[in-house]
Amino acid sequence: MNYLKRENALRLLRQTDKDKHPIPFSITFVKADIERNTGGEVVHLEKAVLFRNHPKVRKKISPLTPPNGSKESSQIPSPNGEGQGVRLDCHFIVCLHTQEVYLVHNQLISKINNITIFP
Repeated sequence: MNYLKRENALRLLRQTDKDKHPIPFSITFVKADIERNTGGEVVHLEKAVLFRNHPKVRKKISPLTPPNGSKESSQIPSPNGEGQGVRLDCHFIVCLHTQEVYLVHNQLISKINNITIFP
């Protein structure tokens, strides 16, 4: 059985081809919403890309520079341009089949390209 370190798995999310188009990946993660105390559903997307690499929105979303180099307080804008945004330990993932956008925390990703991730 193959395993990926989490840091290497997250690099796969950001991969692009020579023309800067995102390279699709499969991903399995668990939904969770601490504020609403919901979640637990396992989601598998067979073909997905990182939201900021999605061709339609690549120019709209870009990471903000972390204040004082602090990763914990770094945020990226929300997809609709409203609100505070999301910490950099979360990613917006777009399902290419449905165009649905998911907010996924790094620690809740269990597989990428059907390879299990370990910490």
